Amino acid sequence: MYWDMKIGKIRGNAYQRAIIKEFHNRREDVCFYPGADAARVSLGDEQQMICATETMIDTFEGAEKLALHRACNNLYAAGGTPRAVQMAITLPQDYEEAAFRRMMRRIDAFCETNQLQLAGGHTEVADAVNAPIVTALAVGAVKNGEYLSPKQMEAGMELVLAGPIAKEGTLVVLTRLEEKLKSHFTGAFLDEARQKVEDLSIAKIAQYAKKHGARAMHDLAGGGVFGALWEMADSAGVGLEVDLKAIVIEQQSVEVCEYAGLNPYELASSGSVLIATWDGALLVQALMDAGIKATLIGRTTDGNDRILRNGEEVRYLDLPKADELYKLDTCD
Repeated sequence: MYWDMKIGKIRGNAYQRAIIKEFHNRREDVCFYPGADAARVSLGDEQQMICATETMIDTFEGAEKLALHRACNNLYAAGGTPRAVQMAITLPQDYEEAAFRRMMRRIDAFCETNQLQLAGGHTEVADAVNAPIVTALAVGAVKNGEYLSPKQMEAGMELVLAGPIAKEGTLVVLTRLEEKLKSHFTGAFLDEARQKVEDLSIAKIAQYAKKHGARAMHDLAGGGVFGALWEMADSAGVGLEVDLKAIVIEQQSVEVCEYAGLNPYELASSGSVLIATWDGALLVQALMDAGIKATLIGRTTDGNDRILRNGEEVRYLDLPKADELYKLDTCD
């Protein structure tokens, strides 16, 4: 069968055919299913090991930190805490040693800041790649009974969005289009924009969400908030009603995305979390009290309809597309 390969995350019918139908659980002590942020392995009566993997193409210096953030955020969204990371890095033949050493220093600094141990990995040079491919495997632990996943979401829950959307994508645009942006925006604007989006960890959000009624969480990485909404609903088998006007985005992100021609709702948004809970007002207040921007954006429903409301306008959420970041390849 011909496979219409599209750039970005594999989704839709190809995902069902090539992954879901070939996916089998073989161990009772290992729990994972498509749509979950992290897998878990039972270690006894008190805790479980969890792990998650993310891959990035290193199109600019520092991109490896995005893979690290995404992998660690997946563990936080699952209710756990990352403890160690392993890195698998494939380099093109013309990659300079000095650049690789800078990459490793950034990885080490990330681990120091986030109290992680770099626990090995694999590096090699290959003539089949023209840019570094970086994979981060995060390993951590979660207490028994505290593991969270989108599959635990039920109809009738309220949906809370913690953190402004499009932060990760805005950071990438600011880095990759830096010189072009300087000719369009003031230095003060760009400095403020970077300051507002540079923190991509969801550790604090997850900590407060767990304490105040979170029943499921999902990190908004590839595909943005629209992708995360679809993935959570699809995993749990529920419908959605979402108010687009309640979704928070920094004004700087709006303007940067408009300049680059990117849709912020479908743009990589690590640093933001979609949370399902029975009491959205309680959770929003707890997050706001902790200095975290949060809003109640909708609820889950019976059935499969995924409805987006924008004032009087009503439309249905489409199957997620490739992340808007892939459009940057035509902007550089």
